[in-house]
Amino acid sequence: MSQILEIKKLYKKFNHQVIAQDLSLTVSQGDIISIMGKSGIGKTTLLRMIAGLEKPDEGIIIIDHKIVNEDFFSIEPFKRGIGFVFQNATLWPHMTMSENINFALSEAYHDKKNEIIRLLGIQAIMEKYPDEVSEGEGKRVSVARAICSGAKLLLMDEPFSNLDSETKLELIDLIKALHQKTGLSILLVSHNIDENKAMANQIYELSDGALYEKKI
Repeated sequence: MSQILEIKKLYKKFNHQVIAQDLSLTVSQGDIISIMGKSGIGKTTLLRMIAGLEKPDEGIIIIDHKIVNEDFFSIEPFKRGIGFVFQNATLWPHMTMSENINFALSEAYHDKKNEIIRLLGIQAIMEKYPDEVSEGEGKRVSVARAICSGAKLLLMDEPFSNLDSETKLELIDLIKALHQKTGLSILLVSHNIDENKAMANQIYELSDGALYEKKI
């Protein structure tokens, strides 16, 4: 199976804390992998390094067989072929839901956009603005935007936080359905073990700068 993400010997020290130390990870096409760990341990920083929003001190990051970070070489985030769903929806406030999705729309998803919107159940809010929708609806739009960007790797940072139990379960089911349809690789960060078990086929714990596989 093709490798979508490969991290080799990553090292990062942030505010005197070692976030990653000789850290390695492989994500294959179609994987859903989750990373859990204590608050402040560096889970979000790890995602941000993969996305190019933070610079590792050492190590190699390869996305879809292309080196995006090595030593002093680093490719800009928008050229890495990743989609990022942040803890908060982070939608452009001056754009409608439709405009937010179209802003990142890739040619490959031009004819698939409406189906993604339908699968996520957000057709009725396409002409609304971010301050006119609920937190759960905003998260769904964020997922749609990330997928429609044409990314092969989807990074998700605590995507189910601030959601009630029913909305959380609905969103988990929707993302899994979209995953089956698109074959996306997903790397998820969540402190919640139930969310990890519901989403992932492989779970790691980040501790002392290293990843340790946990049994599901």
